[in-house]
Amino acid sequence: MVAGCTVSGESASAGPSTTTGEPRVEWNPCSELSAEALEATGASPETKSTRFDAPGDRAAVRMCSWEPADGRPYFIGIGSFIFTLDEFRQNDQVTGFSEVQINDRSGLTFYPTGNENPIRRCYVGLPMAKGGLMIYADWRYGKRDSLPESPPCGLAVQHAQTLEPYLPE
Repeated sequence: MVAGCTVSGESASAGPSTTTGEPRVEWNPCSELSAEALEATGASPETKSTRFDAPGDRAAVRMCSWEPADGRPYFIGIGSFIFTLDEFRQNDQVTGFSEVQINDRSGLTFYPTGNENPIRRCYVGLPMAKGGLMIYADWRYGKRDSLPESPPCGLAVQHAQTLEPYLPE
């Protein structure tokens, strides 16, 4: 399960709505993040993997990930949500919240709840005018015994700092 897809037990369809009454993410990282941004953070644009990108313009979540161009064993993910950072804090699927400064934006780091040990994923949540953004680092499952950082929040913050200038306000 991806953090942010449920808030306080509600489905991803809950939250802000358009005039049709359905949720709508304002920015799609899967199609609107530039190759320049991906290359700046060391991601290989051709390795895109779509996590959530429903057809049409009505979606609560849009999320894609990429592999590092240098072959390091993790994924770099970017998501856009209708949920705010306050709503992320209410999500029982994530924990370990810490305030973080990403360039000129105040954000949060957090990671999935559960018995996963070591923790292989960390998220950086940033505000966006209508919802929130999430940048994450996720170690490949097969590399769990040799993780250099668990959870990989330092790695996620590093990518968030590089990507932030390319992200919507």
